[in-house]
Amino acid sequence: RNCAQLLRSFATVMSVWVASPSTPPPPPAFTATMSEAQVDGPCVLDRASFCVMSPHWPLSYGNGEVCTIYNVELSPVFAIAFETEACCDVLTINGEHYRGRNGPAGVVAADGTLQWLSDGTTGGPGWKVCWRPQPSPPPPSPTSPPPSPAPPQPPAPPTSPPPPSPPSPP
Repeated sequence: RNCAQLLRSFATVMSVWVASPSTPPPPPAFTATMSEAQVDGPCVLDRASFCVMSPHWPLSYGNGEVCTIYNVELSPVFAIAFETEACCDVLTINGEHYRGRNGPAGVVAADGTLQWLSDGTTGGPGWKVCWRPQPSPPPPSPTSPPPSPAPPQPPAPPTSPPPPSPPSPP
């Protein structure tokens, strides 16, 4: 496909999405204190595992899908599985487009937002991406006592003198 066809497909998907009477209001502004991710669109959020999946994952996603995942924690995002139509179906984080078999690997969504867009043609198996919440700092370790000195070693046994030599013949 050429670029013009891709742009027409994108414009068609976006015009249908924007013109839809059920278009929800824009998501709230992102702040680092928000911990509940939200999804606008058919993508599936699994809060228990801090993951989001393309619609119908692990089955094929559909054509003309648009999702926005917002309030994602400021943690590295990793693709657990990722396979989309390489030319035209993209997951976007920080303006970077992930497509084909090249999913995110440790990128932090600076504004807490991931966006998914599939065009109007071929779908694929889709994707599952997860973010790792920041671990809590470890508790302070108790002060350990200094190591005990080694026990004294017994004295070495005395060495015995060598046996006498036999007498020499005359």
